[in-house]
Amino acid sequence: MNIIQLLIILVRLSMFVVLAGYSQPINPDDNDPQRSVLIEPFNLVDNIYYVGATVHHSSYLLTSSEGHILVDATYERFVPTIIENIEKLGFNPSDIKLIVSNHAHPDHVEGLSAMREYTGASTIATAADAEVIESPKANPKPRVKDETKKDK
Repeated sequence: MNIIQLLIILVRLSMFVVLAGYSQPINPDDNDPQRSVLIEPFNLVDNIYYVGATVHHSSYLLTSSEGHILVDATYERFVPTIIENIEKLGFNPSDIKLIVSNHAHPDHVEGLSAMREYTGASTIATAADAEVIESPKANPKPRVKDETKKDK
């Protein structure tokens, strides 16, 4: 299975997760437990694992024998929890070879630099997202992408 196939699976899975949680508020209040209560990691399907820190701050690990892909590093304060969740599932964070983001909002990309430093993984972003990701507002530690892909 190549990276494109894995990303397509993830997009489809994300749609399922969103639809499954339709009764939950899309953007809960800042004091909502979805934003603060830590949850345990779990296997979603096949080789895709939920390793996010909270219900609202999601992160996914796609595993393969060639190396793992992490989708979304969320906020920097959650990076240690995500690392711990990956280890709880029996995976080594240093086996992460690529970090990608769902989109370039701070709640998806602020932790990219810290995650990259911890794992040694490469990051990839579209040209549009790279501009946001590397801005000090979205990411206090810029230079988090190794490759920029242009949108077609």
